[in-house]
Amino acid sequence: MTDFSNPSNMAARDKLLEEYKREYDGVVRRLFLSRCHTTEQGVKKINECQIPSTIEILMEMRSSGTLSNVISSVVKDLIDQIDSSIQAPVCSKVGC
Repeated sequence: MTDFSNPSNMAARDKLLEEYKREYDGVVRRLFLSRCHTTEQGVKKINECQIPSTIEILMEMRSSGTLSNVISSVVKDLIDQIDSSIQAPVCSKVGC
């Protein structure tokens, strides 16, 4: 992995951050618009006023197919971290 603390790699780091921000903003916009509908009068109405969760955003970013290899691997690692931190409820009684 590239050492982004090295001053000679700062331009590469800035490009990756710019790509991530651009993709993130696009995904949030698409997810928000997917929760809206247009009335007969042309007014946008929100079906579900809920900010997309981090995992929703990351999963959408990954499925977009427009990420560079580096950003794609970062997004995959973030999804794996979130997935591993989610605890499944344990049921000790039958039929719960």
